[in-house]
Amino acid sequence: MRLRLVAPATMLLPLLLSSPFSVQAQVALGMSPPSRPASAAETSVDSLRERMRQLMIAQEGYYSDRGTYTTDLVALGLATKRLKGDPNWWWIRVWHAGGAGWTADAQGAGVFAGSCVAYVGRLVDFPSVPTTKARELKPTGDGEITCDP
Repeated sequence: MRLRLVAPATMLLPLLLSSPFSVQAQVALGMSPPSRPASAAETSVDSLRERMRQLMIAQEGYYSDRGTYTTDLVALGLATKRLKGDPNWWWIRVWHAGGAGWTADAQGAGVFAGSCVAYVGRLVDFPSVPTTKARELKPTGDGEITCDP
């Protein structure tokens, strides 16, 4: 006969809080994640980076269904409307897309007027390498998101 140990949730909580997935674990448990002071620029660059991740996921789903990538943000479910008066608005643009890959950027305005760029595919398939707005940084590789600091 084997003993099966079941730990109560209160014993698991410290493990969840110290894990790399602690925020997700806390949200799953209905807790508020810990906060730390973040500048508006940090929040904005994190937001842009997250938008680019969403774009990558949406493009892969689109490619899976159709065998090609697209520049159409409506088809990807990522079209947004700028809220009038919002000082921290942003937008995504897919510059080139086809059967072999895509290039895109996400730009912010207001507090963070920088950008993030990414590409998927081979650079030789695109007319130009995407670069960030403020520092002209290039992605370090296929599927990598590069942002102005």
